[in-house]
Amino acid sequence: MECPEAVDTGVELRQWRQEGAGVAGRFRFSCYGAAAMHGFAFWFQVTFPGGDSGKPLVLSTSPFHPVTHWKQALLYLNEPVQVEQDTDISGEIRLLPCRANHRLLRVQLRYKVGDQEEKAKDFAMEDEQWLPSQQLPPEEARLSR
Repeated sequence: MECPEAVDTGVELRQWRQEGAGVAGRFRFSCYGAAAMHGFAFWFQVTFPGGDSGKPLVLSTSPFHPVTHWKQALLYLNEPVQVEQDTDISGEIRLLPCRANHRLLRVQLRYKVGDQEEKAKDFAMEDEQWLPSQQLPPEEARLSR
C-alpha cells in the first residue's frame, strides 16, 4: 500500500503534559495494490530548536531514516480488512498521556476503509500489546526479535 502523507502537528510539550490535551492529526491515502490490511504503522519526527548552534536537531523514528533506539509502532486492527487498488483510507490518530502514568501513551485511532463505516480503536501502553519482549512468555519473546 502507498504511504500516506505525513500527519504534521506542532505541540509545546510542557503545555501538552499540563493540559493532557494530546496531539492529533488526520490522514488520508489510497491503496497501491490488493491485500489484507492488518493494521497501521506509524512513527514520529521531532525537531528540537538549534540552541547556540542555530542548527535544529531532528529525531526521527521513520524507517527511511537512520535507526535509533526509538522504534515505529504497529496498531493492529481487530480483524484484517481486504483492500483493493485505489481503496481510500482515512482517519485520525490521537496521542494522549495515560491517566495512570504520564510517561506512557494512549493512542486513539479512528479510521474508515473505502465505503465501510468508520471504526475506532483505543490502545494503551499498559495493555499487553505494548509489553516489551522481555516481559513476554519465552516463546513469544523469541518470535518478536
